[in-house]
Amino acid sequence: MAVILLLVGVVSVGAFFAIRRAVNNVVRVERDAAGNEGVSISAPGGSVRIGQNTAVTEAELGVPIYPGATQSKDGSVSISGTGAGKSGFVGVATFKTRDSVNEVADFYREKLPKDTSVTDSTKFGNRSVIFNTKTEGGGRVITVNATDDSTTQITIVNAKGTKGLAP
Repeated sequence: MAVILLLVGVVSVGAFFAIRRAVNNVVRVERDAAGNEGVSISAPGGSVRIGQNTAVTEAELGVPIYPGATQSKDGSVSISGTGAGKSGFVGVATFKTRDSVNEVADFYREKLPKDTSVTDSTKFGNRSVIFNTKTEGGGRVITVNATDDSTTQITIVNAKGTKGLAP
């Protein structure tokens, strides 16, 4: 009986360390060039990197960042992945400015393609303008909102190269 218990114990400890090692090789916490932590998941078919509070660039967002706007510290996420010979990226960033919704909306209206869908609405006294445009292999949504603290919030979501990545 003691030998069986000892064998079960040795096998259990061995299995624990084998599983732990495999998980550590697949899922890692890494820092990007700016020092922001993100989670990287690697698998035989591809990899995914998810980062929060990353400095998402204009190139990744696909549009200029509104001049003078400051990026919210808790309002950005980037997800990039590769697999099956394809790659994709989804970037989300939130900015704030003291400029009005009209000024910000006019800025993006000039920068976006003419076939961009625009929704302009007011709810509970706060105005929102939403720009929605298709891009090659993805799409982009820019939301411009008046906030309760007399600032204008800009949220940019850009998905590129994601067509065909999901089953």
